[in-house]
Amino acid sequence: MQMRRLGRCVGHELRKGRNRCVALVSGDMGVGKSEFARGAIRAAALSSELTGRAITSPTFVLANSYRMPRARVLRHVDLYRISDVRELDMLGLGSALVSSTDSFIVEWPQLVQLPSSISSAGPVAVLNVSIKTSEESSSTRVVCIKCHDETSADFAKVAVAAFDSKT
Repeated sequence: MQMRRLGRCVGHELRKGRNRCVALVSGDMGVGKSEFARGAIRAAALSSELTGRAITSPTFVLANSYRMPRARVLRHVDLYRISDVRELDMLGLGSALVSSTDSFIVEWPQLVQLPSSISSAGPVAVLNVSIKTSEESSSTRVVCIKCHDETSADFAKVAVAAFDSKT
């Protein structure tokens, strides 16, 4: 539940549309990456986009797209079955990460060397979200959000503040 709630906070910030966002969500199997993505998608996407549609991890289809307000798109990408960055390029996802105005939630980014120039399409908040199981309790998660520039840090601060205010 906490991962979905944190995702919703990121999604609410995405919905505002100040900047595009690329959330790179890493962690072991079962730690909550997909729950984080579900929360973000539920908060960011147009309600008409979600009516009667389950939000599932795109493990086999690799990517799902959701329309957001102001004609923007949120893409949910699962790289678990991708072994080489060239596969991303064949699917058009490598260039989309770099040059599109779409926002992304990418699960399993640690499995593929992603383009280092994600920010070439204008201001973009790149969030490296690492989710781990706590050493003290298997039901507790430890989340680390790394930001590499001011745009990313501002985006993350607002999302985390919203999460903290609901705790």
